[in-house]
Amino acid sequence: MIDKIELIHEIINKHDPMGLLAGGAPTDEYDWEALQIARILRDAPGDLEKSIYQMFVDRFDEETAGDKNKYKALADDIIKIDIVD
Repeated sequence: MIDKIELIHEIINKHDPMGLLAGGAPTDEYDWEALQIARILRDAPGDLEKSIYQMFVDRFDEETAGDKNKYKALADDIIKIDIVD
């Protein structure tokens, strides 16, 4: 069975919020982010969309992270697996 981090990783790859995979980056590019999101879900799920956006801003910068609205669908998909889990 695929664990939660792997599921989160698949969802991030599907959304590719930074466009890294579309630019040719390896599929493990979002490993760190998947782990961090799993920690957020465990420790402080609150506003997941805002937390994910802030994580990308902190890791890169606000301009590179882009429009915070694009993180809503990503957060919604991750919340779906967290509810099922």
